[in-house]
Amino acid sequence: LFEASHEGIIQGVPFAGLPVLSDICTLHQMREVSFYYQKLRPLLTGITNADTPSSSQTAADAVAEEVVELVDPLYFSMVEAVKLFGHENECSPANSTTYDEWLAFFSTLSAQRLLTQRSAQYFTQVGLKVDVKNSQVEITVMLSQASSNLRNLIEGNKIRGIPAPPSQSVVDKLLDVAATWKTFESEMEAAVHLESVSSIILNRVELLAKNILKTLQDAEHLAMPMVLNSDVPAGAVEVGVEQALAVSEMAQSALHIIYDTDVAANWEHLNASRARIEASRWQLLQGTPATETSLGIQKVTDVCIVQQVKAAMDLYSQAELAALKVAHGDNMEVDTMIRMSHLAVDALENIIPSLTMGNGTCGNSTLAAEEWQQLHLEVAHLAALGAEVATEFLLFKHGSSPNSERLDALVLELESTMRRIMFGSFDPPVAAPPTQSFFDHILQKIEPAFQQLIQAVAGDVDETVLRHGQDLTAHAESLQEQYFTRAAAADLVWPGQRVHLASSLESQAYQVFQAAVLYSYDLATSDTALQEAIDRFQLALNQLKDGGPGFAAILMPERQDLMTQWGTVRDAWNQVLAYQASGFQVSDLRKIETTVDNLVLEIQNLLPLLSIEDVKSPDSFPWSAVIYSIIGFVICSCCCFIVCVPWCMRQNKRRDAAKTAERSERAAVADSV
Repeated sequence: LFEASHEGIIQGVPFAGLPVLSDICTLHQMREVSFYYQKLRPLLTGITNADTPSSSQTAADAVAEEVVELVDPLYFSMVEAVKLFGHENECSPANSTTYDEWLAFFSTLSAQRLLTQRSAQYFTQVGLKVDVKNSQVEITVMLSQASSNLRNLIEGNKIRGIPAPPSQSVVDKLLDVAATWKTFESEMEAAVHLESVSSIILNRVELLAKNILKTLQDAEHLAMPMVLNSDVPAGAVEVGVEQALAVSEMAQSALHIIYDTDVAANWEHLNASRARIEASRWQLLQGTPATETSLGIQKVTDVCIVQQVKAAMDLYSQAELAALKVAHGDNMEVDTMIRMSHLAVDALENIIPSLTMGNGTCGNSTLAAEEWQQLHLEVAHLAALGAEVATEFLLFKHGSSPNSERLDALVLELESTMRRIMFGSFDPPVAAPPTQSFFDHILQKIEPAFQQLIQAVAGDVDETVLRHGQDLTAHAESLQEQYFTRAAAADLVWPGQRVHLASSLESQAYQVFQAAVLYSYDLATSDTALQEAIDRFQLALNQLKDGGPGFAAILMPERQDLMTQWGTVRDAWNQVLAYQASGFQVSDLRKIETTVDNLVLEIQNLLPLLSIEDVKSPDSFPWSAVIYSIIGFVICSCCCFIVCVPWCMRQNKRRDAAKTAERSERAAVADSV
């Protein structure tokens, strides 16, 4: 009876003329009543559920003191609540709301938004006959969770640390949500197990879901100004849930497209969802400053959160690829899209508590050898961009570049590369920083140099741009060295020494060009720095062919592919050196830049070949030598036969003639005797 009465007082009893409780002050006091009763209820249940009167008495004796301690506070809280009914009350609950309560309120509100959207997505799947059985189960579970969640938002739940709404305007919005939710819930419960869901019902449910989501967001925005001058991470909670919502909406739109439902509008929604996900990702990771009217988001400094976001975004990227295929008519990708989208939403939702606490949960930070190698090459590219951007700034400022298009493109590439190094990437595949120490080096060394270079490029001081470009290159090369060490340890047969040397050639090539530009514009007092840069590049290039510290010369003839590409790099380098004869004239700088770009391209083509382990061909039986020996023996034998036979015949004739002459002589002597 108490429970039914308590629930009726708060939620209203329409047939009895009792309205829904909407006064904020009374709601907050009723939260106290609910709190004490929630603590008292299990004690009373233990007594009433006993098997026998004696066991019931025993149970009562055991909890008597606790019951007595709770009954009085419950009674007095009810008395205070009764005083508030039927009066216009004034209170400011927001002023007494603690940090943890604010955080619980915004987290619960965001969870309600996500439960609403996911329920709508599952209902869309049922309506379109996609993964029906699982979707029906999920709808049943989520409706129950969402109903309980919504009650906690309106009434508060002191045991769970959830406050009642902070203002009357928020109460009003949440009551609007509750009214729409009843219709939303009843429509889904009535239709979810039908053999077929009509398009009218499907559209109605989706429209109700959108209305609920909009009203919940309005309530959230009404509450946010109340924590504007606090440390409550309400902005991070909102942006975090926006990501998860957008993934669900993307998959929902793709389903409508493939089933030919309002195709143009759903394509627009799908692409808008993708754009929201991308924008919110960088807001969460890089942070946003607070203003007088909006909450800020703290920049992520914990590597575990970075790894969590990377893992979730990898799942999203797979869902996105599948969604685009589905939207273009590939039915075979529907199951993949559904599965990956729900995994991505779960992963993104799990990030929100980490964002609010400022630290996440790290998995196994051990990377595969290929991941270390990719990190190594990505940082090498960043080091090269430091020199390239600074050099392009000089060309643009001093008139050798007709416009800023190339400089702007390089700045965008620099920003993209920096993001990949800081936070990882799905495509191209780049791992997130594996340890806090690596991430700290990026945050404390590389990122400040990057930001200073970006700011300097927006100015007009040559020396400032050059200095910050050199700083960025130096800090990137330091991290590259660390990644190389780990990559070499992860794969002992990887020919890392020569890859490491070759990867530095990209940066060295742009350093040569930078020195040439400075010399051409008379910004360098002599060509000493230019010649040193040229000599440094030439030495490294020769070592790649002839062998250097820790690696041997190119294995021939087994690595003819490597030798051929090395020759292509050498030829491209010689084209750069051809301009040295004329003194690197200003009029030739654009041509030289094109030549250097081609050189870097060929270096990049060389790197994959250098990564392949050299394998010497096994020694085999010298059949060719044997065959040639036999052929030579036969030829020699034939020659000898040709020569010897006539000679032997002549010798035989001479012997025969001599014998004949001797017999004739003997006969003559005998005749004379």
